[in-house]
Amino acid sequence: MIQMGEHFGGTDRRRWLPLGLGVKLFGAAISLCFAGTCRADTLSLPLQGYFHPGRAMPVAWEIARPASIEVWADGAGRSRIASGNTHGVFPFLTFDRDLEQIRWRVGGTVGQPPVWTLHPLEDSQHLVATETDDPALTQQLFSGGSIVPIVLDSSRPIEGSAMAWEGLDGLMLKPQSFARLSPEFCRGLLAAGVTLAVTGDARPQGPLPWRKGSGLWMAASQLPLPSISNGDAYAPASEWGGGRSGTFRVRIFLLGALFCLAACGVGLLRAGWMPAALVLFCAAAMAVGYWDNRRQSPVISVAGTVRLVGLPMPICDNWFYQNSHRDCAFTVPVTGLVQPFASDGAQLRMGQLTLVCDASGAPIGVEGFLQADLPLCMMSRQIDSRNDLGELSDKITSPLRLFERGTIYPEFKLSRQLADGAGETRWPTVVMRVRE
Repeated sequence: MIQMGEHFGGTDRRRWLPLGLGVKLFGAAISLCFAGTCRADTLSLPLQGYFHPGRAMPVAWEIARPASIEVWADGAGRSRIASGNTHGVFPFLTFDRDLEQIRWRVGGTVGQPPVWTLHPLEDSQHLVATETDDPALTQQLFSGGSIVPIVLDSSRPIEGSAMAWEGLDGLMLKPQSFARLSPEFCRGLLAAGVTLAVTGDARPQGPLPWRKGSGLWMAASQLPLPSISNGDAYAPASEWGGGRSGTFRVRIFLLGALFCLAACGVGLLRAGWMPAALVLFCAAAMAVGYWDNRRQSPVISVAGTVRLVGLPMPICDNWFYQNSHRDCAFTVPVTGLVQPFASDGAQLRMGQLTLVCDASGAPIGVEGFLQADLPLCMMSRQIDSRNDLGELSDKITSPLRLFERGTIYPEFKLSRQLADGAGETRWPTVVMRVRE
């Protein structure tokens, strides 16, 4: 036995040593692969749970492999990414101050809700994300109210769409971090009412309305987003009949005329079964009409544009209204910054609004539910890059003129109306100027 052990531990051990080492290396490689694929999917709040009710808040995701992501909560809408990247930031639209626990699902699997402490802000509180923890600099961004500063993690750059960060009131970056932002992203932040600031004495690049401060440069549109719970947004809809389109009405008239001619032809038959045939023909016509009506979308929509001038950067608000004569679901394609409106929070909750985002987290559509004869209003805002307003008219007939009386644009007055391509589904564009 001793001789056998010595023989096995001698020459044979050296022979089996490479094989054992290979097995260990293979096992280590398998462990690393499983460690990468089994990485936990996580969601986080870059703004540490601070949010303005009625605005979107950013939600960052980090997942092991591309998959669909859905986030929802009581007192908020839903955000869905059909097939996202492994990391990014998307907007999550909040409605109420009393926002319940945020829940999420990745690839069909409901994730464990993280313990997030949410902090709803007042209108007088300014949320500022900054790379420089210097109160003297952040105080220059706003003349009144209190400032809630959040120091950004320099290892996690600002990414995603501008809508995801519309909950900010101010964003202060170092020059090298600001240089990584795209011009479209910066214009989107200004359109959302966010004040941009860049530290240093050198004027930042880009055609933004920069003004010099003490140790920094600032740019702002000076126009915050309207409140999401504002019934004045529906004022133009009071002059909108919201009926079927002209094409649909002509089609119904022609079908009705054909039915009358065919019914008269059946009635002229001289046979004992003529009454029964006429009844059967009418029943068949009713069934065909019902089937044809159900296959037609009941959703009707109209849009219009308000161009705001007299600001550091002109702004273009695109308003969109839709209605239905029966309860139905809807899908609307969107781009950039979009905001729904409601007379109260109950209407938003019944609307079951879902913000659909692409793989990078940028909004591409809104899905929801329309209640019968209850219009839904949404607005998309952007910086107006056009210098020429076009042909103007002093006669203002667009229903958008009613915005002058409400709280949507309290600091603007109606100026002109554009002679653009208005029609059945498009209201004429109106121009509003800042009151002097």
